[in-house]
Amino acid sequence: MAETVVSRGLDTTDGDLDTSDAYDSIREIDTSKKEVTLGHEIGAGAPCLKCGDACTGLDLHFWRKICKVCKCGPEDHRIIGQDREQFRKIGRLFDEVHTVRYSLNTMTVSRTQFLNAPEKVEEEKINNDIAKKDESKPNGDGDARITFEWVPDGATVETATRYMEMLPMESQPIEGTQGADLRKKQMHVQLPAHDQAPELCQNLSDKEVKDMEDFVKEYKEHAVGIGMVQPVQVKAAGSSFQLAAAPPVPPKPNKKGVHPGAPDDDVGAGDSPAPNGYGTSSPAKQGSPAKGSPAHVAATDASVGTDQEYWPPPPPVINGDGPQMTSEGVVTDLPPSPTTSTASASSTSSSKWQCVKCGENMSGGDVAVFAERAGVDKCWHPGCFRCTTCNELLVDLIYFFKGDHIYCGRHYADTLKPRCAACDELIFALSYTQAEDGNWHVNHFCCYECDTPLGGQQYVAKNSHPYCMDCHSQKFAKMCTSCGMKIGAGVPRLSHNEHHWHADDDCFRCSNCKTTLVGKSFLPKEGYIFCSTKCKKQLLR
Repeated sequence: MAETVVSRGLDTTDGDLDTSDAYDSIREIDTSKKEVTLGHEIGAGAPCLKCGDACTGLDLHFWRKICKVCKCGPEDHRIIGQDREQFRKIGRLFDEVHTVRYSLNTMTVSRTQFLNAPEKVEEEKINNDIAKKDESKPNGDGDARITFEWVPDGATVETATRYMEMLPMESQPIEGTQGADLRKKQMHVQLPAHDQAPELCQNLSDKEVKDMEDFVKEYKEHAVGIGMVQPVQVKAAGSSFQLAAAPPVPPKPNKKGVHPGAPDDDVGAGDSPAPNGYGTSSPAKQGSPAKGSPAHVAATDASVGTDQEYWPPPPPVINGDGPQMTSEGVVTDLPPSPTTSTASASSTSSSKWQCVKCGENMSGGDVAVFAERAGVDKCWHPGCFRCTTCNELLVDLIYFFKGDHIYCGRHYADTLKPRCAACDELIFALSYTQAEDGNWHVNHFCCYECDTPLGGQQYVAKNSHPYCMDCHSQKFAKMCTSCGMKIGAGVPRLSHNEHHWHADDDCFRCSNCKTTLVGKSFLPKEGYIFCSTKCKKQLLR
């Protein structure tokens, strides 16, 4: 009989790590980060997933948070052994001051139990795992097993399996697949560690540190949460529908009438004038985060997305009791597929639950994601629980709520604060530079190649990155077909197909009689240019 194994680990409350140990490890990040800032050793030499052999390995820039070799971010490199560090980072979001709980659970199932598995899950890895578990079977024989590197906390095995089946195949966090790699990348992109702690940022003033601490405290209390996965209640064929009434989330003490989903207060900008920015960029200004905005509450006695008291209880399973956990942590088989009559009834079942994103009704057998801060009357399809800005699935169901919208951590912060296009950190300074459709710390508006400050200097933008004139010439300047010299930025140039010339009388002239062709018609042939057919025939006999 096939088995489904559920393991629990890295739990911030009641898993293999107890609460005190978890938060001790979170606090240790301060010390470990100081070492990283000085040595840049974490992930050093890791291969780039985008550039391949073109990158010799991750060599982190000391403040840009990109590889100096290939310009890709750390998330684009295969860094091994980051699970603990990621756990600490998420622990900072859900620390002991707050009621939200985060757990990292894994689940291993038989491939035949999972209806929507990718067609190719690294066969060699599967075969090796099978061989290790039962050396009596030749590689590739038997029922292959797949492991989900993360499953929703608090969900039953059946609910977790259905949740994964409703995700796009490329997003399923199955060990050894691109879905697992994508989850690791999104953990880095959606939840930047430097958005959470001043000590991970560069050279903040005392005021900026205080403003950032207030900003972080504000979103922990009023915005961040973890989605909860539950089966939706449906109306089976021939039965009447009763919507389960869920009691409202209790308001925070001394804040009567405040409820999840309440509109945000306005976030104002500072009124003090800002000095001019560099070059042709325009000045910008901002104020410290407004207090009391957005106006939401956190549950006082329950964990977000975990305590069944505040949510509709799961409906009965169509096939009877769901899988049962044994004393060894092994879950027996999922129930068999419904019979034709049952499946027909299920397929025609309807629900009064409607997805917030796509607007479609939930169907029989669906599971939905609920977000406490959005209110108990709102839910999403698993594949629709996405950031409003980037439209990416929210990693591990971690969301930030603002103005009736859900965001990933990065883009929630971007709605409230400018982000430096160079170092990727939020800007808490009152003055900063705006240029090339981006925001920059004043001292970070530098050449993308050599880090030369561009204040008062000419620069050329390429792909929204500023370059000093010398670096732009070295990397991007075209070679003149006539004189063989580089054509610098701002120098007039004439081009035809892959050939380029200085737009002057010395370079753009007839290859035979040397008559200037600037502003005139010409005949190109084999890399030459001519003023007439006669000259062409004389040179190319």
